[in-house]
Amino acid sequence: MPELTSLQSSIAQPGTDIGDVTINNAAGAAAVNVQDGGNTITVDGTVTAVAQPGVDIGDVTLTAGEAHIGEIGGKAVAIVVTPTLTVGATYVANDFVGTNNTAMTFAGAARIAAGGGAVVGATLIDYALASVAAELWLFSAAPAGLGLDSAAFTITDADALTCIGVIPFASYYTSALNSISNGSIPNGNLPFKLPAGTSLFGALVTRGAPAYTNGLVSVRICVSQD
Repeated sequence: MPELTSLQSSIAQPGTDIGDVTINNAAGAAAVNVQDGGNTITVDGTVTAVAQPGVDIGDVTLTAGEAHIGEIGGKAVAIVVTPTLTVGATYVANDFVGTNNTAMTFAGAARIAAGGGAVVGATLIDYALASVAAELWLFSAAPAGLGLDSAAFTITDADALTCIGVIPFASYYTSALNSISNGSIPNGNLPFKLPAGTSLFGALVTRGAPAYTNGLVSVRICVSQD
């Protein structure tokens, strides 16, 4: 019986008899037997089977992983965050709106740890009907500090390097109980690649003087995941 070593995949071609072959792929791994008629291939380790036109590769078991078969398009998720306001007050232009020195966490923005995607939509929901200009600053890692709630917004130079973009909110649509603003995203999307984890991080900055108390403002982002 001929023996092949360090072979990672075997591809059958039409009309070819490969005989009895033993393949040692990864010592100590579970053996896998692939049979086709009188031919037997014994593999220690992982088998990669590549189908060719007119070739029956037999029964194949697919396990979960990042290699996708037949997937068309990406996956979109919408994530809503209502920041907890440490102070809550009548803010002034350029104030940080949120928890002291703490960014909002948009959990699950990436499909896998250290994954990527693109932010394709952002909406500010204003339950106080203040309807003032604001911005959502988005980061691929949690900023070290953002300033205090209802005080001047600030970030370090190092945190600025992790900012994937800024989404402004300008025009509002109002109802009797609330108002909504659709953010203006440059070029229609903000691509990102996370260094770790699956979360994006955000800071809401007001450019007006809204009277917000806790629970009166929310932000939703829509992400197309890689």
